[in-house]
Amino acid sequence: MNYEKFVEILNRHIFMEGKRALVKNLADHPERFIGLFRPTRPRGKILQHILQSHEIKFGDALEEIMSEFLRDWGYDVLPKIIFTS
Repeated sequence: MNYEKFVEILNRHIFMEGKRALVKNLADHPERFIGLFRPTRPRGKILQHILQSHEIKFGDALEEIMSEFLRDWGYDVLPKIIFTS
């Protein structure tokens, strides 16, 4: 995998659509950003949402990067969903 592909994967997973998704989540689910059981201020909840979202997206990006490396090295990558009910 070349550097441009690596950067494209990271940018697509981590930085694209982030602000739009946050605003959409705020509009669709405002209850998520109000601390009901813990006294958390909305600013803290928004920050928590952004950080957790970036952690998850970073993990997704690493998954795709490793899949690309494995394909480049001649391995077959199994589908993410192996078992269906």
